[in-house]
Amino acid sequence: MQEAKFDLQIDQITHVVRAKCSGFWSLDEARKYLEQLADAISRARVCEQGARVLIDNSTASVQALVAIDEIGKVINRVYAPTDRLAIIVGSQLLKRQMDRLPKVAMTRIFTNLDDADDWLLSNDPA
Repeated sequence: MQEAKFDLQIDQITHVVRAKCSGFWSLDEARKYLEQLADAISRARVCEQGARVLIDNSTASVQALVAIDEIGKVINRVYAPTDRLAIIVGSQLLKRQMDRLPKVAMTRIFTNLDDADDWLLSNDPA
């Protein structure tokens, strides 16, 4: 099993929050990630009306139900309807798991970075 990890950054030019996630997460790892993601989204909103977030799960594993449940709870608290969320997945099974999460923000799921970036930086509707 791959070690769980994530990297969060805010692009200084576009103010896009970029998260690169990999591995299989415990509940504690999911909580740590979500806490840092919420902070990054809050900081990005200072510069923009709505946050733009890219979650790259292309090398992430399908997650345990307990981690997904925690992510679902936090989504309702962290994202706003004016936010745009692009999620990149590496498998159909992970796509199905992401499809089941609450949709508070304008959300689209992609299989590659270029398409996700193009949509995220556009004004195209979800």
